[in-house]
Amino acid sequence: VSGSEAWRKGRGEMQSENECELKDFVLRFSGQNPPEENAYCLFDERLSSKWLDFSFKENGTSYLELEFPVAKRLGSYELVSANDEKPRDPKSWTVEGFPGGESGEAVVLHRVRGASFGDRHERQTFVLPESEIECKRFRWHFDEVFAAEQANSIQLCMLNLSFLS
Repeated sequence: VSGSEAWRKGRGEMQSENECELKDFVLRFSGQNPPEENAYCLFDERLSSKWLDFSFKENGTSYLELEFPVAKRLGSYELVSANDEKPRDPKSWTVEGFPGGESGEAVVLHRVRGASFGDRHERQTFVLPESEIECKRFRWHFDEVFAAEQANSIQLCMLNLSFLS
């Protein structure tokens, strides 16, 4: 059993093909690279793990979606670049919130174009504009990597969230 799998099993988490039930939220994703490079690795607080999605190459897009039991206001988030292959780093993405839960329409909370990670395991924090919008569900929609012609996937080491009270 890998370290990430042991971490997830130790927390009592379950997983299906494109959904993983973590301790504090449900994680949905476009793809991953099991057994080691899974979407839940974004939340294991380990620099030695990562999320890698090969479906990005074919689809030109990937997503991560988090659904919480109660509505929250997202104040900022941090992305940490993975251990290798800079061409796979996210370059452009949109963060959407769903104020109405499952049936609600998406609201664009943040948009990034032309981001660049200078180093491996580099942390970049993105502060959202002040908003009173509370959402139970948030989606990161990645639509560009640093060097698409060289990348066969998209990857990230961590996604850390900070909520406003």
